[in-house]
Amino acid sequence: MKEGKLKHWWKEMEQVKKEGLAKSIGVSNFTVDHLQVILEDAAVIPAVNQIELHPYVWDTASEVYSFCKQNGIVVASFGGLSRIVRGLGGPVDPVLASASERLLKESGTRVSPSQVLSKWFIPKGVVGITTSSKASPIKEALSNASLPNLTTKLLRLKLKGPSRIIVSF
Repeated sequence: MKEGKLKHWWKEMEQVKKEGLAKSIGVSNFTVDHLQVILEDAAVIPAVNQIELHPYVWDTASEVYSFCKQNGIVVASFGGLSRIVRGLGGPVDPVLASASERLLKESGTRVSPSQVLSKWFIPKGVVGITTSSKASPIKEALSNASLPNLTTKLLRLKLKGPSRIIVSF
């Protein structure tokens, strides 16, 4: 999108908020360049930038993640658990399985690999978004609050793999 149009549409979004039609406004899949353009003249900083974020794209997404964090923009992860469904067999799988086993041994609580991955977002301040057509994955995601916290040592799992976008439209 051209810079002028981007600024125009952001001003329209600000008007929606000003009129009370939205409590907050945000963006999706914005790069650092996109964010810089709207922040030049913004009266309202985007509340959130929803991006595909998981260990396979962490290195690629870290620039926009850092920019958002520095500017008070919450990062929401779209597709954060996609590797559980679509990216099986990657280098992150054994790391998640190992963390699940360690948590079971340390706390006596069974923790699934998807729950470990969800917990991975917490210290980063990333909102993990989960969607499903089945109730069980949603219930599992909601049960994360009652799970043991991941220690810093456990969080330093090498949850980085080759850049690999998993979500496609």
